[in-house]
Amino acid sequence: MDFLNLDTYRNQSKRWRDEICRRFLGRISTSSAKFQDNLFEKNAIPPEKLAVLGTLNRQSDGGVESYIYKQFFNRFSQMSEALAYVGNTDRYSFQLSEFLNLFGSSRD
Repeated sequence: MDFLNLDTYRNQSKRWRDEICRRFLGRISTSSAKFQDNLFEKNAIPPEKLAVLGTLNRQSDGGVESYIYKQFFNRFSQMSEALAYVGNTDRYSFQLSEFLNLFGSSRD
């Protein structure tokens, strides 16, 4: 795979994304193909930046991937905790500050 040549991984990346979503979320992504392809545009992660990340990932024995999955897991865990909080409180016991603290930046 040549990270500088988007055509060598564009379609394969969609399959990878679906597999990761299936493992983490139990379902595949429902976003449009156009939205998913926007990931590779200049304002997101263009091939030039992806090539740098690929090199760093190989040099760090998967450190970049590990960081991404950890951040995804942390964010998903925050959402799960927030849903549980809402489900376990009523309008009298709900505290907005407590709810917002579930999304604290100290977890990132």
